[in-house]
Amino acid sequence: AEIGPVAFRESWLRFDVDFAHAGNVVKYTMHHSYAFDASQSAPGLSLSDTVTNMDMAAVKLRSMFQSEAATLKATIDMVLDLVDTELCESDPTSYPRLCEPMNNSTLTGLDRIKAWLATDTIVYTTLFKATLCSSQAKRGNSPFVMRSIQDILFGSESDVIG
Repeated sequence: AEIGPVAFRESWLRFDVDFAHAGNVVKYTMHHSYAFDASQSAPGLSLSDTVTNMDMAAVKLRSMFQSEAATLKATIDMVLDLVDTELCESDPTSYPRLCEPMNNSTLTGLDRIKAWLATDTIVYTTLFKATLCSSQAKRGNSPFVMRSIQDILFGSESDVIG
Protein backbone atom coordinates (compact mmCIF):
# COMPACT_ATOMS: atom_id res chain seq x y z
CA ALA A 1 0.00 0.00 0.00
CA GLU A 2 1.10 3.51 -0.64
CA ILE A 3 1.56 5.98 2.21
CA GLY A 4 1.96 9.70 2.14
CA PRO A 5 2.33 12.39 1.27
CA VAL A 6 5.26 13.26 3.49
CA ALA A 7 5.78 17.03 3.51
CA PHE A 8 8.71 19.16 4.63
CA ARG A 9 9.47 22.84 5.05
CA GLU A 10 12.74 23.75 3.36
CA SER A 11 14.98 26.55 4.63
CA TRP A 12 17.97 28.01 2.82
CA LEU A 13 20.57 29.92 4.78
CA ARG A 14 23.42 31.76 3.10
CA PHE A 15 26.48 32.45 5.21
CA ASP A 16 30.12 33.45 4.69
CA VAL A 17 28.86 35.99 2.14
CA ASP A 18 31.68 37.66 0.23
CA PHE A 19 31.38 40.35 -2.46
CA ALA A 20 34.29 40.06 -4.89
CA HIS A 21 35.42 41.82 -8.07
CA ALA A 22 34.13 45.26 -7.10
CA GLY A 23 30.78 43.82 -6.02
CA ASN A 24 30.14 42.05 -9.35
CA VAL A 25 30.52 38.54 -7.88
CA VAL A 26 28.89 37.19 -4.75
CA LYS A 27 30.31 34.10 -3.07
CA TYR A 28 28.61 32.32 -0.20
CA THR A 29 28.03 28.97 1.43
CA MET A 30 24.50 27.60 1.31
CA HIS A 31 22.97 25.50 4.06
CA HIS A 32 19.71 23.65 3.35
CA SER A 33 17.60 22.33 6.18
CA TYR A 34 14.35 20.41 6.15
CA ALA A 35 11.70 20.21 8.86
CA PHE A 36 8.89 17.66 8.82
CA ASP A 37 5.51 19.39 8.29
CA ALA A 38 2.86 17.20 9.94
CA SER A 39 0.03 19.57 8.92
CA GLN A 40 0.79 19.05 5.21
CA SER A 41 1.57 15.32 5.52
CA ALA A 42 -0.92 12.45 5.58
CA PRO A 43 -2.90 12.31 8.85
CA GLY A 44 -1.15 10.30 11.58
CA LEU A 45 2.04 9.92 9.57
CA SER A 46 5.37 10.32 11.35
CA LEU A 47 8.98 9.98 10.27
CA SER A 48 9.40 7.00 12.59
CA ASP A 49 6.75 4.95 10.73
CA THR A 50 8.27 1.79 9.28
CA VAL A 51 7.82 0.85 5.63
CA THR A 52 9.00 -2.05 3.51
CA ASN A 53 10.74 -1.20 0.28
CA MET A 54 13.28 -2.63 -2.14
CA ASP A 55 16.84 -2.83 -0.86
CA MET A 56 18.54 -1.22 -3.84
CA ALA A 57 21.98 -2.52 -2.85
CA ALA A 58 20.61 -6.08 -2.94
CA VAL A 59 18.90 -5.46 -6.27
CA LYS A 60 22.15 -4.13 -7.73
CA LEU A 61 24.08 -7.11 -6.34
CA ARG A 62 21.65 -9.52 -7.97
CA SER A 63 22.00 -7.70 -11.27
CA MET A 64 25.80 -7.76 -11.01
CA PHE A 65 25.85 -11.47 -10.13
CA GLN A 66 23.55 -12.26 -13.07
CA SER A 67 25.52 -10.22 -15.60
CA GLU A 68 28.87 -11.48 -14.33
CA ALA A 69 27.87 -15.13 -13.82
CA ALA A 70 30.11 -16.40 -16.63
CA THR A 71 33.13 -14.47 -15.30
CA LEU A 72 32.45 -15.66 -11.74
CA LYS A 73 32.07 -19.25 -12.92
CA ALA A 74 35.32 -19.06 -14.91
CA THR A 75 37.14 -17.66 -11.87
CA ILE A 76 35.76 -20.34 -9.57
CA ASP A 77 36.67 -23.04 -12.14
CA MET A 78 40.21 -21.66 -12.27
CA VAL A 79 40.50 -21.79 -8.48
CA LEU A 80 39.12 -25.34 -8.38
CA ASP A 81 41.58 -26.42 -11.09
CA LEU A 82 44.39 -24.88 -9.05
CA VAL A 83 43.20 -26.74 -5.94
CA ASP A 84 43.06 -29.94 -7.99
CA THR A 85 46.59 -29.43 -9.31
CA GLU A 86 48.23 -28.15 -6.13
CA LEU A 87 46.48 -30.29 -3.52
CA CYS A 88 45.07 -33.40 -5.14
CA GLU A 89 47.89 -34.21 -7.52
CA SER A 90 50.59 -33.57 -4.93
CA ASP A 91 49.06 -35.43 -1.94
CA PRO A 92 45.46 -36.66 -2.35
CA THR A 93 45.43 -38.39 1.03
CA SER A 94 45.79 -35.06 2.85
CA TYR A 95 42.44 -33.87 1.49
CA PRO A 96 40.33 -37.04 1.07
CA ARG A 97 36.97 -35.26 0.94
CA LEU A 98 38.16 -33.20 -2.03
CA CYS A 99 40.56 -35.49 -3.81
CA GLU A 100 39.40 -39.07 -3.42
CA PRO A 101 36.32 -40.74 -4.95
CA MET A 102 33.27 -40.56 -2.70
CA ASN A 103 30.46 -43.02 -1.85
CA ASN A 104 31.49 -45.86 -4.16
CA SER A 105 31.68 -43.43 -7.09
CA THR A 106 34.46 -42.41 -9.44
CA LEU A 107 33.69 -38.74 -8.75
CA THR A 108 35.83 -36.80 -6.29
CA GLY A 109 34.56 -33.98 -4.10
CA LEU A 110 36.00 -31.48 -6.57
CA ASP A 111 34.24 -33.22 -9.46
CA ARG A 112 30.95 -32.91 -7.60
CA ILE A 113 31.53 -29.21 -6.90
CA LYS A 114 32.36 -28.58 -10.56
CA ALA A 115 29.23 -30.44 -11.68
CA TRP A 116 27.12 -28.41 -9.25
CA LEU A 117 28.58 -25.18 -10.64
CA ALA A 118 27.96 -26.23 -14.24
CA THR A 119 24.80 -24.14 -14.35
CA ASP A 120 25.60 -20.42 -14.43
CA THR A 121 22.49 -19.51 -12.43
CA ILE A 122 23.72 -21.62 -9.50
CA VAL A 123 26.76 -19.36 -9.15
CA TYR A 124 25.00 -16.00 -8.98
CA THR A 125 22.00 -17.29 -7.01
CA THR A 126 24.24 -18.84 -4.37
CA LEU A 127 26.46 -15.76 -4.11
CA PHE A 128 23.43 -13.48 -3.95
CA LYS A 129 21.79 -15.53 -1.16
CA ALA A 130 25.08 -15.83 0.71
CA THR A 131 25.56 -12.06 0.52
CA LEU A 132 22.05 -11.37 1.81
CA CYS A 133 22.28 -13.97 4.58
CA SER A 134 25.68 -12.75 5.74
CA SER A 135 24.28 -9.26 6.18
CA GLN A 136 22.34 -8.14 9.20
CA ALA A 137 19.68 -10.55 10.46
CA LYS A 138 16.86 -8.10 9.88
CA ARG A 139 17.42 -8.31 6.12
CA GLY A 140 17.44 -12.09 5.94
CA ASN A 141 17.32 -13.79 2.57
CA SER A 142 15.29 -11.09 0.85
CA PRO A 143 15.78 -8.08 -1.43
CA PHE A 144 13.37 -6.13 0.81
CA VAL A 145 14.21 -4.06 3.85
CA MET A 146 12.09 -2.47 6.58
CA ARG A 147 13.17 1.01 7.57
CA SER A 148 11.68 4.18 8.97
CA ILE A 149 10.68 6.98 6.62
CA GLN A 150 13.42 9.13 8.15
CA ASP A 151 16.08 6.46 7.45
CA ILE A 152 14.94 6.13 3.84
CA LEU A 153 14.87 9.86 3.17
CA PHE A 154 17.91 10.93 5.16
CA GLY A 155 20.03 7.78 5.19
CA SER A 156 20.80 7.40 8.85
CA GLU A 157 21.72 3.71 8.44
CA SER A 158 25.20 2.70 7.31
CA ASP A 159 24.64 -1.01 6.64
CA VAL A 160 24.50 -1.01 2.86
CA ILE A 161 25.79 -4.57 2.61
CA GLY A 162 26.47 -5.48 6.21
